Amino acid sequence: LLHSYNVTKRPECYFHAKFGECSIKDCPFLHVDTTVDNSRACPWYDRGFCRNACKYKHRRRVMCANYLVGFCPEGPNCKFMHLKAGLSTRSVDPAK
Repeated sequence: LLHSYNVTKRPECYFHAKFGECSIKDCPFLHVDTTVDNSRACPWYDRGFCRNACKYKHRRRVMCANYLVGFCPEGPNCKFMHLKAGLSTRSVDPAK
């Protein structure tokens, strides 16, 4: 074997993520098992640098433009991501 191929580094399949199924035979994208209870969002993924085999949910979310410039009138009800400053290394360990 010349190269080791890590399937967890593939992009997530849009159809499988959105509709829970994919009709493409031999789909080259990652199909995340939705039966696993990973309801807690991964704090590292939201910042763009999660390690492999993380057991937490990886949701693609768009940053809130208002929050980025200093204030979002929607507050916690905003549908866009409000990135919290700092990440404690004692919070959630994705390697576990």
